[in-house]
Amino acid sequence: MVTEDSEDSAPLVPDLIISELRATDKWGAIHEMIEHFRDHAGVEDTAAWEAAIVEREKLCSTQLRPGVALPHARTTAVNHLVWAVGISKEGIAFESPDAPRAHLIILVGIPPFMVRHYLRFVSRLARWLRSDVAQGIPELAKNENVVAILQSLPAAESAISSTSD
Repeated sequence: MVTEDSEDSAPLVPDLIISELRATDKWGAIHEMIEHFRDHAGVEDTAAWEAAIVEREKLCSTQLRPGVALPHARTTAVNHLVWAVGISKEGIAFESPDAPRAHLIILVGIPPFMVRHYLRFVSRLARWLRSDVAQGIPELAKNENVVAILQSLPAAESAISSTSD
């Protein structure tokens, strides 16, 4: 069992990269991404995780900046940190329809007891999002080699599942 005090030496690599999101709105994108976790060992209840993310998203949009959204929730529906990167070449409106669209959607679930682990993860993710690679996210998401680019990021030595089905 992973505890809050567990060693945080894992590479910053998502459980899943979805290279072509089919969804056209944020609710569809969240649902589509969570559906990919249906048989994932770290997820106890996909419906409860989705409900927690929807509840959080209704409080305040999780679009971080032009091109990037971070729908997330602390929930007992997951038993450790799970996360995925979804790519939308067309972009998905996470705020208002006239706001810049999100091309990179980072979906995160973490149990409520893992507060320090979550803060370390978000800190590492924020550093990556400020990196040179992340600055070109809208263009990156349109690149045919986006999955290869994400897999080649530093500390990406773990296997990444790439699906577009």
